[in-house]
Amino acid sequence: MSEKYGDAIELFPPASFKTVLRAENRLTSRLDNQLKAFFAHSNGARIMDYAFMGCKNASMADMVENTLSLWAPAIPNIALNFQGFLKNSIGENFGLLENTKDSAGNYAVAFLQAISDADMLVIASSLNVFLDQFLDFVEDTLFEDPNALLIDQEAWALNLSSWLEFDSELLEMYRSGELEAYYGNSDQYRQIVAEALSSS
Repeated sequence: MSEKYGDAIELFPPASFKTVLRAENRLTSRLDNQLKAFFAHSNGARIMDYAFMGCKNASMADMVENTLSLWAPAIPNIALNFQGFLKNSIGENFGLLENTKDSAGNYAVAFLQAISDADMLVIASSLNVFLDQFLDFVEDTLFEDPNALLIDQEAWALNLSSWLEFDSELLEMYRSGELEAYYGNSDQYRQIVAEALSSS
């Protein structure tokens, strides 16, 4: 995709092992193994208007700084559990939840519509599952318009039924009630979850 849509996708040299280790030390928590694998391929990335934060990459926002300066004060009930790794210019944010893992120990991915929101929607059981779906959305959008900035599907991140269709582990997480602490106070998110579960 980066070769086909070079104007819309920018990758970077890999992050070194030492750079990633320093990031973990500053967070005082572990980075997700799948995120480490991403950094070993590209230290952050620009995909249309979506910025994947890197580790000390001067061309991109720094994931550690973003987590420590933005998320820790903004959502104290979740504190450093939410490690923001992806954002866009309209204020949408995606993060990894260190305390919410799939059966292999990978961190779940949550969506936050705005920094002022106290609640979030978990949309993938792991980063790799999220990337599979996200990159499909990106490719479909760029096929229609190579100059597009945002994914050409309204409320795509909140379409929980679509995420659940390809993520059986996420479905089990929701059915068990394990994720309710993240969305339970939001009428909008509770309705989204209820509708998604009833149709799955």
